[in-house]
Amino acid sequence: MAIEKIIYPPEDKPEKPTNVIPFPVPEDSPLNNWHKANKNKYKNKKIASVEDLAPYLTNFYSEKQLMQMSEEEIKNILQELLDKGLI
Repeated sequence: MAIEKIIYPPEDKPEKPTNVIPFPVPEDSPLNNWHKANKNKYKNKKIASVEDLAPYLTNFYSEKQLMQMSEEEIKNILQELLDKGLI
């Protein structure tokens, strides 16, 4: 049993809510200042989840084992397999 990503066809996507109230962030707030200083660091970065990495690791670990591992353990295993040239 493999982990699969669910992709909805365009007609099945839920509509955007119309009852959302915009919350303006003050210009001088610490959060806004942090965002301005660091926004280029995280721009266009994609973070992979266990579900995204599972197809690469299921040859070496079961799905149950992968779901029980922490993010750091998966990162170390993935790096080790890359270093050995196994994936």
